[in-house]
Amino acid sequence: MQSCQSNSSVPPTLVGRVQGGMNWLIDGFQRTSSRHLAKRRRLHELHELSAMNSIELQDIGISRLEISAAMRSNAKFLSRSKD
Repeated sequence: MQSCQSNSSVPPTLVGRVQGGMNWLIDGFQRTSSRHLAKRRRLHELHELSAMNSIELQDIGISRLEISAAMRSNAKFLSRSKD
């Protein structure tokens, strides 16, 4: 059996490019997943607010119109980000 040794026929610049490309992909995935989770969290919070009754919303100073406007703006943002 052959031992696991570095193949000297592969140029180091190619190895560096492949490693750089992998790092770029991993970073991109992490950024995308964190943005996606933040959007989901925001929608979840807005749904929680919309489930509250009018008196509870009045106590914290938020109207149903503000909640629906925030949901619409988030929906517009989500549809734009898919392009």
